[in-house]
Amino acid sequence: MLVEPPGSDVPRRRHHGPRLALGPGLRGPTAPAAAGAGLVAFVATGDLFVLALVLAVATADLAGAGAILLATAAIAGRWSTSSLGAIVGGQAVVGASGWTGPAAFVVSSWCAAVAIALAGAKHRSSAVAAGITAGLVVAGPSAVTVSGAAVRVAGALAGVGLALLAWRLGPGRVRPTVAIAIAVVALAAMLAGPVSWSWTGAVDAGRVTATMTRVIAAAAFVVVAGRLVGSPASLRHARQSET
Repeated sequence: MLVEPPGSDVPRRRHHGPRLALGPGLRGPTAPAAAGAGLVAFVATGDLFVLALVLAVATADLAGAGAILLATAAIAGRWSTSSLGAIVGGQAVVGASGWTGPAAFVVSSWCAAVAIALAGAKHRSSAVAAGITAGLVVAGPSAVTVSGAAVRVAGALAGVGLALLAWRLGPGRVRPTVAIAIAVVALAAMLAGPVSWSWTGAVDAGRVTATMTRVIAAAAFVVVAGRLVGSPASLRHARQSET
């Protein structure tokens, strides 16, 4: 008796070219949020608190998010504003935060920058965004002059380098814990300095809206690009399935 194998009368599935998917590292909110945070930090316009929240989402880590928010509080307290434009403008006038001003504020700025770089280093994409933000904290004068642009670029490169190094080497549980400790030091150093408690840059709806617009635009670009291009792994799988 002859028995046909199961499914012998079912035609083979035809593959109509590679099926592209959002690759590893581009799933979920991590990469889109990191792109939005990176864009806001790069152009240095918008609201610092919104940048911190988006960067916290990009880390996808509760401890890392806490460190970022603590460091952000230290930065905002040092400048008495959450306006990124005011922060970079102030650095252009009085000098970069990393080496200008009272010693307590200098220490606070460096600690806040390091805390942000370490906290955001859970993923490669969030590490880049956190590094740009960290550079902005200590060396972020407005780039309206050649010297200001050079300092800003150098700060961003150093911050990204530190964050990527932490991403490569930092143990998963130790890194955010250290980031929280350093962020607490940043906040304490800020409070120990000559803080001006007259808040000069209240959070306004226009600045928040403009910041979120940039975040959404960058995030949408990453999502669309990821779906159109796909990941190398998905392309290899598609090619293998065709053979």
